[in-house]
Amino acid sequence: MAMAFDDTIAAIATPVGSGGVAVIRVSGPQALAIADRLFRTPDLEPLDPPLTERPGKQFLYGWLVDPDAEPVPSSACGSGASFRGSEASFRGSGMTPWASGPSAWVIDEAVMLVFRAPHSYTTEDVVEFQCHASIAGVQKILMRCLAEGARLAAPGEFTKRAFLGGRIDLAQAEAICDVTSAKTEKSLQAAISQLEGQLSDITRRIRDQVKHVLSQLEASIDFPDEIDEVAPGELARAIGRIRGDLDDLLATAAHGKLLREGVSLAIVGRPNVGKSRLLNALLRSDRAIVTDIPGTTRDVIEETLAIRGACFRVIDTAGIRMDAADQVEAIGIERSRHALTTADLRLVVLDGSQPLTGADREVLDAAAAMPSLIVLNKIDAVEDGRGAIAAVRPDSHGLPIVAVSAKFGQGLEDLEQAVLEVALEGEVSTVSGAAINARHEAALRAADASLERAMETASQAMPADFVAIDLKAAVAALGEITGEDLTEEVIDHIFANFCVGK
Repeated sequence: MAMAFDDTIAAIATPVGSGGVAVIRVSGPQALAIADRLFRTPDLEPLDPPLTERPGKQFLYGWLVDPDAEPVPSSACGSGASFRGSEASFRGSGMTPWASGPSAWVIDEAVMLVFRAPHSYTTEDVVEFQCHASIAGVQKILMRCLAEGARLAAPGEFTKRAFLGGRIDLAQAEAICDVTSAKTEKSLQAAISQLEGQLSDITRRIRDQVKHVLSQLEASIDFPDEIDEVAPGELARAIGRIRGDLDDLLATAAHGKLLREGVSLAIVGRPNVGKSRLLNALLRSDRAIVTDIPGTTRDVIEETLAIRGACFRVIDTAGIRMDAADQVEAIGIERSRHALTTADLRLVVLDGSQPLTGADREVLDAAAAMPSLIVLNKIDAVEDGRGAIAAVRPDSHGLPIVAVSAKFGQGLEDLEQAVLEVALEGEVSTVSGAAINARHEAALRAADASLERAMETASQAMPADFVAIDLKAAVAALGEITGEDLTEEVIDHIFANFCVGK
């Protein structure tokens, strides 16, 4: 799929704001010419020889200038020093480009990295300017690149060019986005694994298996007198084995969602059962205000929580009760009810030191039909924790119960393990280093559906042509994962989700 572009793109590749270093990236056929126009040596001389006559893989130190602005004249520097003079006179003067006042010509001090095609991120000529991260300076450098003939890169366009240039496949391109957004060590490990090509290798291996069966089938169709037709039973069994490998990959979908997006975890319950204290205990910080006054939490609070490498979006909600004290609390309670019904997982918090109330039962009844976990809090205030659990059990709807003391941190490890078990039915893991995303899952399910139809058709001993149609559909669906069979519209949509400069 390798292709060349006739335009040059530029963008800021680091977050905008004050900082130590900023990077402006330029890629395309005019990248070197643009850099030659903007870059000067330490003595403010043009590069000799120019970049177009130099090899790649170079680090060059110097200055970035505005070629349309006039340099500061020699007389302004004093002592006969000239910015355009020799290195000896410049250094001997003890001056800097700003010694005699601001210069519209010099923009910033910089290190320039030069990569020649095809040995670059995009497979094109690429130049990166590393300069001081001043908002004004970085923007001016970018504007100069655009004035010299580059255009502003679209979101994800550098990575898109790397994909279209054949340097990486589509699954690896998506992994780059996952690496930059990884929130936990496990999500980073999964993203790096995909970037290294493990998911692509597994997908291609399954695709090659389907293509092998298809080639045997088509050979028997095209040369019936020379090649025996594959027996229907043998064909169905071969397709079944492929579906088994595909199902193993599909099993990583829940893990992939957890690692990339995080599971929404709503902490719900009536007022004053310790929801906010539980949030603070899980976060190991005082994120939420905690008092003994019912209704202290008036709105939802959302924080990110890592549990053994898995990412959760924890939502602390206002206490759910019928008699809200005012309109503000009523709005908070309504948002709590919404979180209760829409979250991926619910922690129903009960006060273990008190009998169940009608409000407790209301929350339990609402959570019963969805993935939920009962947290019996304030267990430190009762003598018999097991007795408190036994008292709750008749109203638990069969939901798991974990006893904790959010105040003293008791039972938190048991709670974290229970959350993982309810969210994933076990520990966070990946199959063969893969953790698929929603797009991969859709493609795999389409391939599986095609293989299932092919398997049924083969089992019924129908003509091989009918089996071949579904096998071709499976090959195409699997090719969507790595980008071998994908429309330009879909590719554009995928890269539109990237940040500008990546």
